[in-house]
Amino acid sequence: SYGDSESVIYVGKNVSSIVGGTIAGVALIGLLLLLAWRLVAELIDRREYQRFEKEKSKAKWNEADNPLFKSATTTVVNPRFNGQ
Repeated sequence: SYGDSESVIYVGKNVSSIVGGTIAGVALIGLLLLLAWRLVAELIDRREYQRFEKEKSKAKWNEADNPLFKSATTTVVNPRFNGQ
């Protein structure tokens, strides 16, 4: 019957296990998503680096003679300065 002591349900234990399982599940899913994102980023970076190395090996100029490099030192001549 309804009032029997055998039919008592302990709610506290079930609620804590449900809450704990939910938190653990969310944390696990977040960790798995983070690892998957990092793996994809690593694969994209490696592919891009290999493409860069291939383009660098095809370069037509000498490594010591970079056409994009401009020296930081410049010489400016002042026409009004007479050297004194």
